[in-house]
Amino acid sequence: MPLVGLGTWTATDQVASEAVKTALQLGYRHIDTAWQYRNGGAIGKGIKESGVPRSEIFLCDKLISTRHTRAEEALEETLEELGTDYRHLWLMHWPVPLNPEGNDWKLPKLPDGSPDYYTGTSSSPFTFVDTWLSMESAFRKYPSKHMASLATLEAGSVVPAVNQIEIHPQLPQDKVIEFCRQKNIAVVAYSPLGSPQSTVLTNPKLKTLAESKGNGIGVANLLINWALARGYGVIPKTTSPRRMTDNLKLVDLTEGEMQAIRDVGLSAPKRYCTPAWAAKGVFLDES
Repeated sequence: MPLVGLGTWTATDQVASEAVKTALQLGYRHIDTAWQYRNGGAIGKGIKESGVPRSEIFLCDKLISTRHTRAEEALEETLEELGTDYRHLWLMHWPVPLNPEGNDWKLPKLPDGSPDYYTGTSSSPFTFVDTWLSMESAFRKYPSKHMASLATLEAGSVVPAVNQIEIHPQLPQDKVIEFCRQKNIAVVAYSPLGSPQSTVLTNPKLKTLAESKGNGIGVANLLINWALARGYGVIPKTTSPRRMTDNLKLVDLTEGEMQAIRDVGLSAPKRYCTPAWAAKGVFLDES
């Protein structure tokens, strides 16, 4: 799995297509998408127009929460939309089954505005463990070299391969990373820069550190290399060819510089991705 990939969240239609095409032509070989982004067709178009052989591209897709009861069907639909017959990584987008018959295809809600969870029936309860088992069933029908899946460690028989979570200096996720390392689970960071509004991106100390590295290195590139040095992959989202190129630049960081980046982040801890169900205790925030 290439450690630096292209995130495509919020990128749709021609923008997504051009971004993928450009990224691949610049040297990227890891593209991250999800059915929930509704850009599969554009992603597939960008891959084809890039001229890069499909066999060289690591493709990640995700199972949307409203399709947890129909995982295999969703798998087939997304493959068709992407215009490919395989992907290397298939993730459960969130470990939260939502009502497949609710009032929204993506985030159904109850009349009071709370998430419309799918829990099955009293005689046949349904949780994300059941989702994993159905994904595992689909997994066995495809060549294992072309697909890997992630879910709970306490069910099923397929060893989890990847955990994709929010990680950046303001949310270092030490405990989760160490747990995954012990279980031989690869980690990929989404939002590795925090967000465009992250205070870390404008921090004077990090700006000075970036400038000292030369070669046009910026704070965003420092954060990407901070992540790589910690031993996990990143999928920063951008549609800018210049930023795509910058994101691939490698920078050596000393132990002191690694700690300085960490200290700046922890001075203003922040989780940027906070879905409605996080308040229900579905996700454990180590902070």
